Amino acid sequence: MLHRENTLVLALYIRTGFADVQATKEQTNSTAHEGIIAATNLAKKIVTCALGLEQEYLLSKNTTSHYSQVIWMVVSDSQFCKGWVNETYGHRFVDNTTFPREVVSTSSRGAHSRASRDPSTADFAEALLDWYLIGESDAVISDHVMAPSFGDTAALRTARPLYKVYGYPPVCERPRLFDAIQSAKRKKPGKRRI
Repeated sequence: MLHRENTLVLALYIRTGFADVQATKEQTNSTAHEGIIAATNLAKKIVTCALGLEQEYLLSKNTTSHYSQVIWMVVSDSQFCKGWVNETYGHRFVDNTTFPREVVSTSSRGAHSRASRDPSTADFAEALLDWYLIGESDAVISDHVMAPSFGDTAALRTARPLYKVYGYPPVCERPRLFDAIQSAKRKKPGKRRI
């Protein structure tokens, strides 16, 4: 079970697009090579947000006694990113605390996202598992450009806080999902010309 009462679980959704590149290369019988530098830069942005949220959640006067450990659930279409985050940030203590941090991930490949690839039932099962686990976390972090729906809907399924990472240096903030809808409802409809 991923979620425990005394554990802060952060889902890091790192969609690099590598699964799409790999699917395209499979159609032409060529080999896909992952853009490791680009994938690492994207992962660094999301990790920077996760590090800040750890401090915010753990050092808050309202929650300090509540948590005793941290788990990062890394969901990505890049095996490299999953491994890099685990090797760099897993099995460590959170800065300025005695809280241990573990990094976990599934073996999902993100292969479900290309219909032209003819994804299998196993591909969709991997995606469903990742989507479910993201929603079971305490907070979800994703890039605002590369992750417009998968991580967002997983967070919305269970009403978990969603944080988006913008720009570089990264800015981590909660999007105002309903501001536009509320603003539109307040405006009175104007006259329409036919």
